[in-house]
Parts: sequence; C-alpha cells; structure tokens
Amino acid sequence: MGPRSRSLVLSSTFAASLAVHAGIGAAIVVGGRAGVPREEADPAPQLAGDTFELPAPDMEAIPLANASPTPDLVANAPPAPEATGEDLLPPPPRPASRHMKKSDRASKPGRPSGGRAQAGEAEAASASAGEKMYGAVGDRSATNLGGAFAMSFAQATSSNPVWATAPLGHVGEATLVLELDEAGHLVSHRVEGNPGAALAAGIRATLTLIGQRPFLARGKITRLRLSGTITSSEPRDDMHGVYGIGRGDGHAYFSLPQGRKIDITIKER
Repeated sequence: MGPRSRSLVLSSTFAASLAVHAGIGAAIVVGGRAGVPREEADPAPQLAGDTFELPAPDMEAIPLANASPTPDLVANAPPAPEATGEDLLPPPPRPASRHMKKSDRASKPGRPSGGRAQAGEAEAASASAGEKMYGAVGDRSATNLGGAFAMSFAQATSSNPVWATAPLGHVGEATLVLELDEAGHLVSHRVEGNPGAALAAGIRATLTLIGQRPFLARGKITRLRLSGTITSSEPRDDMHGVYGIGRGDGHAYFSLPQGRKIDITIKER
C-alpha cells in the first residue's frame, strides 16, 4: 500500500470517529434536557388592556343641620344684627281665607257637630242670659220642664189603643200642675179640669216617660194647659202602626192607619 492510500484511510477513520463522538455527545445533551422538569409558565394577567388613574373627587365637608357648631365657626361668625322697634312688634293678622268662610247653611239642631248646644245646654244658656231659673241650674243634662213634656207627649202615648176608639172631635181640656224640688226633680203633679179618657191616658204616659229627668223651670210650680182634637183622615193600608209623629211650637201630633189624626196643644200658663 502506498503512502497516498494510507493517508486516505487515516482521514476516513478520523472522520468516522469524530462523527461517532459527536452523536454520543448530542444524545447525552438531549437525554439530560429531557430529565430536567420544565418550569411552569407565568400565570396570565387578570386584567388586560391599558390602565389609567382617575383624579380623586372633591369632598366638601357639609355640616349636619343638628350638629353643634365648631369653635372655628363660632369664633368667625358675624355678629347678630341689633333688634329694632319694628322687629319687636307682633306680626299683623292674616286676612281670612275665602275657603274659611262661614257656611250659609244652617246647622241641624241636636247634632253635636252642628255648632249648637244640646237641648239641656241651650235651656241653661237661655236661663243664664234671661230670667232666673229654678231647679237643676248648672246641670248640662237638664231641660225645660214644659218643653220636655210637649216633646215627649206623642212618643209616650201614640201607641196606646185608646186613641183608636176615642170619639172624633174634642178630647177635653186639662191643666197639669207640676212641682219641682231645688235639684230639678219632679216631686208631685195633679190634673185639673175635665180631660177625656185618651187625653188623661196621654198625660200619665208622658209623666212616666220623663219623670226621672232633671229639669229647669221658671219657678217651683209649672202649669201646662192641654187641649186637642181627633179628626178623620184617609186610611193608610200601607201603614201598620202609628206614623206622622211630630212636635213643634207647643203641639204634639200623630196619625193612625185607621184614618185618624190626633193634634194636642200644650201651652205653659
């Protein structure tokens, strides 16, 4: 073998050896990298996009309405103006509103909201303003004796069947004498004259109805003159009892469905 051939063989062997060593080194590097744990990636940011800062709002300190003033406010407060004579005068009265105009409608008597006194109060007021009264003076529940008898007569006697059988015409006349004590209680009575049976029954029923009330009168003795009539009227088949009961100006009246109208006059003497 010549020198040229020997040189080619050495070169090929050296190249092959170099390639083998290079492959072994690459295998070692790759294997080492595979055994090392891979570092975890950084977490994704929670917020993305551009960020910017907002200016802080102006916060003006507003004192509470019921808070006590601070010493700085008290020290810097302007002095109060001096009161003048005009400031000390009372304010002028306000003109009445047209909505407060007094109603032209008359109030109903006997209604507490009607702006009028009750029966007892009205009698007591008239007594104190006029002549001196006798009886339950100062008692707000007391009523005039004669007025109470007249107002109660029809209510007390209208259901008595004696009126349906009494003859038509005049029912007679009677003077009822009533006596009060100093407390206004009815202590005695008597009937003078010649009343018919129906009128006498009406007097008794009325006294029973009002007998326990306190009264006012012009004196210890009160005299009431009673008279009346029974007249015929149109029968009322649609009525099953007394109707048309009323009183007013010293009169008491009522009607019966049989066709009768009773009118009693009661006057204080």
